Amino acid sequence: MEKSDKLTAETIKQFNKERDKAVLSFDIKKFRHFYAKWTLLGVYDEPLPKSDIILMVSLCKMAYHSKAATIRDKIKAKRWLEDRGYSTSLD
Repeated sequence: MEKSDKLTAETIKQFNKERDKAVLSFDIKKFRHFYAKWTLLGVYDEPLPKSDIILMVSLCKMAYHSKAATIRDKIKAKRWLEDRGYSTSLD
């Protein structure tokens, strides 16, 4: 897919699949790679936070609220957040 392509249903499906895989990996490097790819394709236009801690907090909150996450993923995300004084709330 090139940047000029429209977001088709298939493209959105692929994006969601790759996003879920990147988020549920709990791996900052993998998520940065996913984000960079989709930024080049024109889906994202905001830079990611430079802080790995802020990004990990975001990943854990996304994982906790993800429909694609297993119970184990949700527990892992919640524990990581709570162990560091963060809540699972999105606000």
